[in-house]
Amino acid sequence: MNYVEIEMTDTDVANFRASLLHIGILWAIESDAPAEPVVWASFAPHAYNYFHWHDDYAVYESSAPPPSGGGHVDVYAQTLTSRDGRSYCFDANWFHEVPGATPDRFRVTNQLGRDAWFGLSASAVVNGMQLGGPLNVAQVGNGQTAAFALTPRLHVFATQLATGYTTGGMPANARPVEFANRSRVAVAFNPNDGLFHQTA
Repeated sequence: MNYVEIEMTDTDVANFRASLLHIGILWAIESDAPAEPVVWASFAPHAYNYFHWHDDYAVYESSAPPPSGGGHVDVYAQTLTSRDGRSYCFDANWFHEVPGATPDRFRVTNQLGRDAWFGLSASAVVNGMQLGGPLNVAQVGNGQTAAFALTPRLHVFATQLATGYTTGGMPANARPVEFANRSRVAVAFNPNDGLFHQTA
């Protein structure tokens, strides 16, 4: 289990809500195909926010191209979750696991007969509420293979985007949160620069 604790003052919470801002969380996913970040979780702030997830991830397919920078990613098919990397082929009959997997990477080969969009997805719990979904989205041509690798880095930022929406790249106000070799990190909002910063 991995935990991120996000702290805000009551004044900052009130300002966020008055501005219709949420706390957004992105995951920096490495990809050998051009990929765009997707808001993994977006939620209304409280003074103390608890975000946690298990190391269980899936590869998903989206047949329709999501609009860049604010488009919703529609998940049409998804593998079972796995802690370790897997290698898949995707065709009209669904995902099929194939040889060639490595523990640190999820691979997918598009055999659908046309371009499709793939990425990693994961579930999370925020303040007791189940959230989560796509972490990234990448266009993969027919017959092409894409590989996705998790990194020990989240990004936390203020946003009006909802869960599952593309960001058009890494937002300028998204600050990194490193959790290499640890399962619990702490983040606090700084009203002086309007950014979230890792504190522990």
